[in-house]
Amino acid sequence: MPRLRFSNCIIVVLISVFAAGCQSSVVLTRQGTKAEEGGLIDIAANKYFEAATKKPSNIKALQGLKRTGQRVLGMLIQEFDDLVLVNQPEAAIETWHLAEDYKRRLETTGLRLYFPDAKRQVYEAIKDSHLDESYREANIFLELE
Repeated sequence: MPRLRFSNCIIVVLISVFAAGCQSSVVLTRQGTKAEEGGLIDIAANKYFEAATKKPSNIKALQGLKRTGQRVLGMLIQEFDDLVLVNQPEAAIETWHLAEDYKRRLETTGLRLYFPDAKRQVYEAIKDSHLDESYREANIFLELE
C-alpha cells in the first residue's frame, strides 16, 4: 500500500511538471499582453515569440511579436548609437551583433523587422576603425617582444 501511494505521488508530480512546461500558445500570448501592458517589453517579446513558435498561425502572438520585437530591436540599436557616442567601439560592435542575432531569431517566425541601413554604415566604419587600431596595437606589441 505505501508503495502504491509513493508511485501515485510521483505520477502526480510528473504530470504537474509536464503540464507547467506545456503552456499553450494562447496562454503565452496572454502573458505577453500582460507584460506589454506593464511596460516589460523584452519579456512580452519573449512570450510572444514562444507563442508564435508553438503555433505559427497565432495572429495575436505574431502581431504582438512584431510590435514588441521591433521595439526591443530599436532599443538595441539605440544602445549601439549611445556606445558609439561615448567611444566604446568594442561594446558597440558587440551590441550590434546582439541586434543582428535578435532580428534573425525573430524572423524565424516569418516576420520582417526594420533594420536601418544607415546604422549598418556606421557599424562598418566603427568595425573597420577598431580593427585597424587593434592591428596597430598588435604590431607594437610584436615589436616590443
